[in-house]
Amino acid sequence: MSENLADLFDAGAHDFQEWLGGLPAHREEFQRHFNEYEPVEDDRGRMERAIEFVGGSLRALVVTDPTTPDDWRGVAVMAKVADIFGVDLSILPAEGNEGVVDSRTNNYGETGTPTIVFLDGSGTELGHLSGRPDQVEMDINRAIEEEHGYDFPLEGPEFEAAVQVYLQGDGRKREPAWRHAQLWDTVGVVAPVVQRISRGTIGPIGVLKPDPAPAGER
Repeated sequence: MSENLADLFDAGAHDFQEWLGGLPAHREEFQRHFNEYEPVEDDRGRMERAIEFVGGSLRALVVTDPTTPDDWRGVAVMAKVADIFGVDLSILPAEGNEGVVDSRTNNYGETGTPTIVFLDGSGTELGHLSGRPDQVEMDINRAIEEEHGYDFPLEGPEFEAAVQVYLQGDGRKREPAWRHAQLWDTVGVVAPVVQRISRGTIGPIGVLKPDPAPAGER
């Protein structure tokens, strides 16, 4: 990546509430997600363990278009995670920082906001999230295939129109699961080994032993 992430991180807004107060619109949606989201005990353990695996310090550079529902949820969840777990947060507008967004894709090869770039304490990039959590994308694709048939295109204007219809339905009923999915994806980016072990565990992830693999393979 050509951008200087340390400089970008320093240039962002580091206080979520202060940043929120400067927005011209949509403040109530960000605040609602922030207020409603509380990680369950197991998720707290997973996130704590992930931070331990990267040396005990984590930064999150969030690039956002604050006009979209994905950003209302995604930025607010990251701000709550930062609050609870002591993650250093920096928020930047997508306008003027298109390079950060355009150079990072999700598992479907797509770009989107919020783009969240995770750095360790030394400023080394650990990975990123782009747009909606993976589980949200799978939920949307599954619902549209069931509604329109399995030969319905999963890209293009027709698909995007169907996505908007789906999201404008009973979206608030799905929000708790989608907020949870973002923390799960965060753990997977920051410390994949914690996410892998978590799939088969019951109870907080904090009981796990450290990963025996070399740091570069985590």
